Amino acid sequence: MAGAAEKAARTLLSKGKLRPARMGTSSDLWKDRHIRGDKIMWVSECLPGGDAAPIAELVRQVECKLRRDLGMEDAKSFPLSAQLSAYDAGMQAQ
Repeated sequence: MAGAAEKAARTLLSKGKLRPARMGTSSDLWKDRHIRGDKIMWVSECLPGGDAAPIAELVRQVECKLRRDLGMEDAKSFPLSAQLSAYDAGMQAQ
């Protein structure tokens, strides 16, 4: 499953489906690309059967296990979200 999700992520990136990350809830982009230069896509935006389907399925499996392990099966009481993030090859974590 992880291999299919990685392939899907590379496909989405090559098709330009990820957007530049922004700072918080502001519409302004970070001024310094060394701080935040990634591209993102909310997994909740993935359509079933689309290019991102393997990613959405992997996240669903992880979410189900996390909810079971933490005793939070009620999704309405404990909403979760996931985001796909891609960084340029030359970027380093700070």
